[in-house]
Amino acid sequence: MRTAVTLTQVELSKKLGVHQSFVSKYENGERQLRFQELELVCQACDTSLYAFSKKFSELYPSDNITLK
Repeated sequence: MRTAVTLTQVELSKKLGVHQSFVSKYENGERQLRFQELELVCQACDTSLYAFSKKFSELYPSDNITLK
């Protein structure tokens, strides 16, 4: 999502008020975002949570997701 709106990790981290390593870790799968953090990322990228979830479900259909 960040790259779709041409934000660097540093720019996004500044908008979120976090260190750049926070962004790097969740992009690399080393950390999971909490719901509130996802909402902030959506806001920083000028998109709604609804638009994000719709695009996510198109890219990753539920039949391919393994629930833990």
